[in-house]
Amino acid sequence: MTDVDLERRFLDFVFTTDAIITTGAVAYFTRCTLKQADELLDRLARNGTLRIENDDQGEIYYVYPNRKRMSAPPAPESALVPVPARPATPAPVKQEQPIMNIGGPSAAPLAHMPAPLALEQGGEQVRCPFCAETILAVARKCKHCGELLDATLRAQALAPVQVNVGVQNVQPAQQLRHPGKYINPGVAALASFVWPGAGQMYAGRIGTGLAWGFFTLVGYAALIVPGLILHVLGMFSAASHARDENRKNGY
Repeated sequence: MTDVDLERRFLDFVFTTDAIITTGAVAYFTRCTLKQADELLDRLARNGTLRIENDDQGEIYYVYPNRKRMSAPPAPESALVPVPARPATPAPVKQEQPIMNIGGPSAAPLAHMPAPLALEQGGEQVRCPFCAETILAVARKCKHCGELLDATLRAQALAPVQVNVGVQNVQPAQQLRHPGKYINPGVAALASFVWPGAGQMYAGRIGTGLAWGFFTLVGYAALIVPGLILHVLGMFSAASHARDENRKNGY
């Protein structure tokens, strides 16, 4: 295809349709390759015939200034070929296929949607079935009202989300707070009074209890006063050890 033929087909596309001028649309209507369509649009944009624009989604398209739709030019007489008349046949009645209602607050208009995204006048624009605004035919989401037009996306958006919550073993508060037994400081002091060092052993300090008992007996054997002093101090020591063990056990 020569450049002249390509430009003629491009002008037919521009002035006989209302479609947006894009590389894909030009290649489709002029029956050329995407590379040829891209080179044609680039050349026309450089010489000022077309103007490059961007839509809200960042897609590039071209604008032909003062573009007006015209009727198709008549074919030359040499190209007219007589066609034998055929009896008129009634047009088939188009039956609308039911559309499954996906559900959700925005799913009701889908049940009354006509043919899915039917092209208007052979162009690349359609009307949104929710807000009736003009959008691209390949759009999966309306840029005006934000509704999802693709059935797969709508099903994913409306599908319930399963949340897995891990539950750890929770022990009773009483068990966490009191892991050990309670040691009565009064009982510990009384035990040390009855026998030196017995209160420390009752509090779990076996070695300390034996030491207090030994030195207290030595104090009594050597001099009575040192033994008496050690005996009294041992009672206070036993009560103190009992309180320390209770704090460790959470009491």
